[in-house]
Amino acid sequence: MKTLKSKINMLKVIKTLIFTLIITFTFSDLAKSQSDPDLELAYEYLNQGKNTEAAELFENYITKNPGEVKIVLQLAYIHKNLGNAGVAKKYFEYVVNNSISSEDVSAARQELDIMSGTGNNSVTGNSLDQAYDLLNKGQTDAAKVIFEDYLISNPNDTKTLLQLGFIYKGKADYNKSLDYFTKVYNLSLKSEELKIASAEITDINNILNPNKNVTTIPGNVSNQTTSNNDNLNKAYSLMNQGFKDAAIPYFEQYLITNPSDTKIQMQLGYLYYEMKQYSRSKERFQYVANNSMFEVEKTQALNSIKTIDDMNRSTKIPQIVDIYFYNTYDSYQQNYISNFLGKYGFEIARSTSVGFYGDVYLDSKSNKENILNDRYVEGGAYIKYNINNNMSLELRAGYVSQFDREKQGFNFKPIFSFGNTFNAPPVFMAPNSSKREWLYLQFYGAALYDYKYRNLFGQGFLKEGLRFMLGGYSYFEFYLRQNGNFDSQNLEFNNYLEFAGGIQFAPNIKHFPSLFVEATNKVFLKNENLDQTKNTFQVRAGFVVGYFSIF
Repeated sequence: MKTLKSKINMLKVIKTLIFTLIITFTFSDLAKSQSDPDLELAYEYLNQGKNTEAAELFENYITKNPGEVKIVLQLAYIHKNLGNAGVAKKYFEYVVNNSISSEDVSAARQELDIMSGTGNNSVTGNSLDQAYDLLNKGQTDAAKVIFEDYLISNPNDTKTLLQLGFIYKGKADYNKSLDYFTKVYNLSLKSEELKIASAEITDINNILNPNKNVTTIPGNVSNQTTSNNDNLNKAYSLMNQGFKDAAIPYFEQYLITNPSDTKIQMQLGYLYYEMKQYSRSKERFQYVANNSMFEVEKTQALNSIKTIDDMNRSTKIPQIVDIYFYNTYDSYQQNYISNFLGKYGFEIARSTSVGFYGDVYLDSKSNKENILNDRYVEGGAYIKYNINNNMSLELRAGYVSQFDREKQGFNFKPIFSFGNTFNAPPVFMAPNSSKREWLYLQFYGAALYDYKYRNLFGQGFLKEGLRFMLGGYSYFEFYLRQNGNFDSQNLEFNNYLEFAGGIQFAPNIKHFPSLFVEATNKVFLKNENLDQTKNTFQVRAGFVVGYFSIF
């Protein structure tokens, strides 16, 4: 009777655990942290130009808050600026597929179009080489034709405009020459080109007006203020209507007399970038980087310049490093236990990665006669598909060596897993953060088949923690943990419930192991001695390392 009652109570515990996991998973997308100092520090790093540090914090944030698509878009731009085109593309695609903002979707689509676009630079480059070769041979008319054809697709190339100005001046076609030099003066940001164009404009005006000493430069007119405002208003009006290419000339006209307006210089840089006129765009950003009085503008301009410089870099496949290393001393077994799982892979498609893994499970006491933990070393290849941010399917296949059983051979392991953390504490606490205490709930569940054991396993894990952030990466926490393990062969040591309480500490060192001490009680669900329930109490102390990076 006692055994039956005990089994009924255990079944109630199991049902409660399963129900809690299901409810927790169902509402996982509704849970968001109310504030996150990581986000504040990430923007601070971004403003300081520390893009790598900002990217890491943004990635931590979206891991905990996958619904924050605007942050994903920000992260996409950062990786684009860092030259990580493959990672940036993944994030832009995520925005396209998940954002409810048409503006964000449009921006992401535009970036994806730019990243997948191809140009004809090699053709135009060859054409210009031919034009200069003809010019050096004295075949001016033939060179002029090629230069003018080139300008059809590159109307703002000031070097070519300058060359045509000299060609037409040499032919005494001063009006046409004046047009080209004026365009150079209006468009160029290069001091040498501006100096040449200004001198040529003055010289041609003096030729056309021999009785007057004319030194008129386009744009130097007394009523320029009204004209400037009109140009600016017209430019923004066209841009807001979607006619971005038509807005560019009005911004250019405004800058003739207001070249130090870095806000408009930035605007033109972005417009030229969208028009795929990357050299013109870079010139505008370079002006801002050299002349702006505002650090934020300088940082944005430098980031944009780096993006343009990296445009021709071949797309890199994102690489993934995932490491879990658990070490503990178990007082019940009087045994030191260690488990290492490491992966190195590549993201070959959205949500899909492939690579290699190594899995090692060891202890200090097991032997052939007394197997406390089945010790093994395993290595091979894996493929993993993330169904969403909380759920994944994975298949591992490789070679395994079981030490105590003296077995070696092929093994495969399909795994379905899911999990989430509610109100997840930050990885890093900013110095000016006011919130230091984090009460969080974490859950994890998995079902897997392990061929080397010819056995099906299931496990559920629930953890409630109170973490005190001590500054930087350091923290101290109290936690409670409940987990259950089950298998299809009904082996005693694979079917149990465990209840634990402990403390954990991490020093202020990035990626340094966290230390823990916990007391646990195991209730075994399958017992060879059916007339009593088996329970074991143990104290564990050790350290754990968790590291994940995509680059």
